[in-house]
Amino acid sequence: MMKQLLIMSLIVFQNAISQNNPEQLTKEFIKGYKVWNDLAFQLDQDKNPSASSLAEKSYKELIQKYCDKNKVYQFLAFGSNSLHSPEEEIVTKTKIKHNKAIVSTRFKDKNFDYLINYYEYHFVLIDGKWLLEEVYLIDEDGKYPGL
Repeated sequence: MMKQLLIMSLIVFQNAISQNNPEQLTKEFIKGYKVWNDLAFQLDQDKNPSASSLAEKSYKELIQKYCDKNKVYQFLAFGSNSLHSPEEEIVTKTKIKHNKAIVSTRFKDKNFDYLINYYEYHFVLIDGKWLLEEVYLIDEDGKYPGL
């Protein structure tokens, strides 16, 4: 099982980014994040002694695929239910202005449909390539960074 998860993770992370536009990149990031979360959670559940280092290594690969190579990310947070999932998170709006873009999404939990989270994916265009700067959780009190 663990070997299959590792192979699946590598396939997702190593695939070339299909299109360089913020909306498509957001969808691909969501998919990659879900794969990473499920891998990290499974390694943790299996009591794998290398779980922490493998989770961090694969998260770093995910971040480096979409963000600037010098992006400093926060602590790792994974669980039985991923914070981002292509089955539960949809793009609701894309706004591009010059070299900045914001892609807004809505995450609706499939098990608890009253749980809804809103996110903003902030991108910057550098040398013709869109890079993810930050993902914010949005609520009535403000924006909270989540990478």
